[in-house]
Amino acid sequence: MEPSETAEAAERHTADGAGFEPHHRTLMEPSETAEAAEAAEAAGMKRKDLIALLSVAALVTACVKGNPPPAAQKDNSQGPVFPLTSGSVVIPLFPDRASGPNLTVSLETADVSGLSAPLRDLVCAALYDGMDGAAYREQVVRRETAGYYEAAKDFLEGGGSFEDYGGSWDWAYDETVPSQSLLFGHILVIERTRYAFTGGAHGNYTVDCAVADTEKRRILTLADVVARDALPKTRRLTEAALRERLDIGPEAPLSEGGLFEDAVDLPENFFLTEEGLGFLWNPYEIGPYVMGAIEVVIPYEKLAGCLLLY
Repeated sequence: MEPSETAEAAERHTADGAGFEPHHRTLMEPSETAEAAEAAEAAGMKRKDLIALLSVAALVTACVKGNPPPAAQKDNSQGPVFPLTSGSVVIPLFPDRASGPNLTVSLETADVSGLSAPLRDLVCAALYDGMDGAAYREQVVRRETAGYYEAAKDFLEGGGSFEDYGGSWDWAYDETVPSQSLLFGHILVIERTRYAFTGGAHGNYTVDCAVADTEKRRILTLADVVARDALPKTRRLTEAALRERLDIGPEAPLSEGGLFEDAVDLPENFFLTEEGLGFLWNPYEIGPYVMGAIEVVIPYEKLAGCLLLY
């Protein structure tokens, strides 16, 4: 059975002028997966044959294709900096089965083709370690596919069975760029989310922020934004914002509000908005998964004399 027979339609909502409208996209399947399907059928998918197939399939590269839809943005009053390209690929563990299990990789990446060379390089450095979106998509799909097949191979070699997998092998990797802003005419702020489900009770996700100066053409660290002698004040303001965010009294230990420790360091995961300087901690960094990503924003007026950007 060809992978195209098991692909489903995916719907994404994108901003288009007056409001959100559905953007339909068919999940793309790589030709390499079709070759794996033929090999699996010929092999009969016996345990020893599957182990051998997975050892080879871990090296297979799948390519994600897609056209750039209008980008959905938040906190972006100065307009989007770049459009976004989105697409998905479904990689079946058993290509001859219509019911799965499958790995689904969904990616939303920056289309930098229309940017000037300096800005293009800056965006690619901020998001993809210098690669463009197409090369990054190929790398991610290759990595996730290899990890999926390698895990299945180890599972089988350990005596596991896929006869009743119960959905725990329907793995997923999803990456989006939900926000991009150009503030003060030259400060680029990009937010990227990554979600992965690899079995278990729930998936895990991270939210990463990148801040860049388009005039200086460099990615900014916290040391570029907050003056060194202003760090103690910034920590106090951040703790106060956390207490307000989590409804913790001014004298109570932070751990009473569910955090792991009673002191919290400033993270490098920071961002800027039109209102202030923000910090973001991902699940498990300062609190349990159930608390989710924790985000605070300190108004600029409270940070008078602390910032180096003005």
